[in-house]
Amino acid sequence: MLVGHGKMEGTPPVPDDMTLLARPENELFASLPGGYQLPLSGIGMCCRHTAYDDVLVRRTILWYLLQGGRHIDTAHVYRNHKAIGLGIKDAIDRGVPRSEIFLVTKLFPPYYGYQSTLDLVPTFLDELGVDYIDLILMHAPKMPLALNDCGALSDKECRQTTWKALSELKEKGVMRNIGVSNFDKKLLEEIKEVKGGAPIANLQMQYNAFVPPKQESPRLYCFIM
Repeated sequence: MLVGHGKMEGTPPVPDDMTLLARPENELFASLPGGYQLPLSGIGMCCRHTAYDDVLVRRTILWYLLQGGRHIDTAHVYRNHKAIGLGIKDAIDRGVPRSEIFLVTKLFPPYYGYQSTLDLVPTFLDELGVDYIDLILMHAPKMPLALNDCGALSDKECRQTTWKALSELKEKGVMRNIGVSNFDKKLLEEIKEVKGGAPIANLQMQYNAFVPPKQESPRLYCFIM
C-alpha cells in the first residue's frame, strides 16, 4: 500500500462511474524517430504538493488520463514512479489503452555513467509497472557529477558513456526513444559525437517570454540538427 505524505487536499478521488472522455480535438504531436508521436500537451509531475504525495499522484494521473490527456512527464529524482504507475494501471483498467499513453522519465546526473545507467534504468520499468517507457531523458546535465560511477572520466566522457548505455538499453526495448533535458548547444554536440549512439529524439527545455536569451541558442540549433 502507498502511504501519502501531508494533507490529502488538492486532488479528490475519481468517481467510480466517471466516463472515459475523448482525447482533445485537433491534438498536436511532435514526430520522433521510429515514427513515434509525442503529444505536445502533457502533465508534468514535479514541483507541487500533488506531485509528491503518493495518493494524490495516483489520483492526479487517473483524472488526467480519463479526461483525455496522454503525455505524462516525470523523473527518477521526483520519487513518484510507483504512484504514477498505479495511476496508469487504474486508467488502463478503466479503458485507456497503454499504446496511447506517452510516458517520459529522466535519469539524474548522480546516476550518470555507463554501468550505473545499465543497472538503474531497467528498474524504472518495475517502479512504473510498465513493459517499456516511451522516452527517457538525460536530466539537468549541469548538476555536479561527483557522486556517479564515472571515476576519472571527464564530465564530457561521463555524459557520452551514459548516452552509449542508454542507446544499448533502447535496443533492448527498455525505452523507445532517448533524449535530453536542459542541454545547451555544446552538450548536444557532445552527444552527437557518440559513435553508434541512438539519435537525440528531443530536447526538453523551458521556453517562454521570460527565459534568458541564451535559451534561444539550443532551440535554434535543434532546427538545423
